[in-house]
Amino acid sequence: MKNLLFITWLFVVFGLAWPVHAQYFSVPEPFIEGQSNKSGAFLGSANYQSFVLLWEQSTDTLSTAIHYMYYLNGGAEEVLLSEPGVHFQNPQIYNVYWGPDTSSTIVYEKTMLDKTELWFIKVSADGGFSEPFMMAGDGQVNNKFTFELTNNFFAWNADGHLLVSRVYYSGGTVIQEPDTVFTGPIHEIKFKQQNLFWITADDDSCYIMRSAFGSQPNWGEPEVIYSAREISSLAGAIHYADDGVLAFSYANDSVWKINNYSYRWSDPAYYPLGISNNEAYDFDVFSTYYGVKEDLEQYWLAMIKDTLGYREVFVKDYGFKNEFYQVSFLGSETRNPQFFLGEGVGQWGFNLYLIFEAKLNGFWQLYFSTLPIGWGSVQEQELIDGVSVFPNPATVFIRINNEKEADLAIEIFDMTGKRVYQDSFNEIENEIKTADWNRGIYFMRIHGQNTTITRKVILN
Repeated sequence: MKNLLFITWLFVVFGLAWPVHAQYFSVPEPFIEGQSNKSGAFLGSANYQSFVLLWEQSTDTLSTAIHYMYYLNGGAEEVLLSEPGVHFQNPQIYNVYWGPDTSSTIVYEKTMLDKTELWFIKVSADGGFSEPFMMAGDGQVNNKFTFELTNNFFAWNADGHLLVSRVYYSGGTVIQEPDTVFTGPIHEIKFKQQNLFWITADDDSCYIMRSAFGSQPNWGEPEVIYSAREISSLAGAIHYADDGVLAFSYANDSVWKINNYSYRWSDPAYYPLGISNNEAYDFDVFSTYYGVKEDLEQYWLAMIKDTLGYREVFVKDYGFKNEFYQVSFLGSETRNPQFFLGEGVGQWGFNLYLIFEAKLNGFWQLYFSTLPIGWGSVQEQELIDGVSVFPNPATVFIRINNEKEADLAIEIFDMTGKRVYQDSFNEIENEIKTADWNRGIYFMRIHGQNTTITRKVILN
């Protein structure tokens, strides 16, 4: 009987065959517990070797510390930053390649005496931390920062000016002189691919603005992509396999709704979710182009909903299940659901993490739930008509034949999600030299005029 139940559980969670698309997140577990309030969790990989959980933890009414834990290594909770009278907040970790400097970087806000600065700490390959360095300290307010992972762009609010800089290596870490993209009220900032989005407002409406990185080292003129009476938030986990979908919550009357905006390969498109609420949503979304044939095929929405007198976590999977199901059954208040792409699962997938805060025994604690996501092999998907990829496995080159001379865009990513190749062409024969690449599994994304497919390529 136990074996039958176990087999039934495998069929429910993992499905019958690849591609692996588990329909249900695991039962939530506490990440860390204790007699203090915790918030602002951020999960990221350190040098693609281990995963670090960062969070804010209150010490007293005048101070907030940043704690961390190497959770996959069984590491213990430790204090990264703490100082009386100082609020250390909003910690985020990024793997940014700065030439020969490949250390991961933790960026955070430091607030004291009504002045907010942005600082960063490097994480070395052995897991040690550098001394803090200031990234932005002019004026009184430097906050609401976000990173763009492909080109090392860094954007933040500086006293009502939206600034964008690039971080690079030149005998040491260099922060490029910033460009001013916008001046005015700045309520939230988020990168999606090479597009920078932010929320601003006037006396009558709120606006989502967009600026795109051009072919020259500057940013395009800001444009309004959406307006509403109220806009509460921009959502969408930032990761290397992100398909560029930006979600936002808005209201034109007393009803709040969620919409999605996509601006990656084609003309802008909107994907309203057809749900409504009487208050602003507390939500996040995760979308990825790995294995995706159509927009929003791999797309998860997590939100907080009232049920049985409590506020619990619910998930809606638009690609496979297409209905809400309850994840948490804590009989408590929950808030701030956040998606993060975690460690690899087997050969062809990753763990998708859903982290949220739950109030238990009088304190806000951090909980997490996971779901393995993946995609099929080369043989399981059709190619674009007239396009073939060979050899596979490959050694010194990958050849793409394009018999119909179609306009193609190619991206190749390694197993960490780092893009290692990008090009576009319409020639009949195209060869990508791979002799100097690391051996292993890569993923090739081929985008044609009306079709986008993902291929697994093995280098022996």
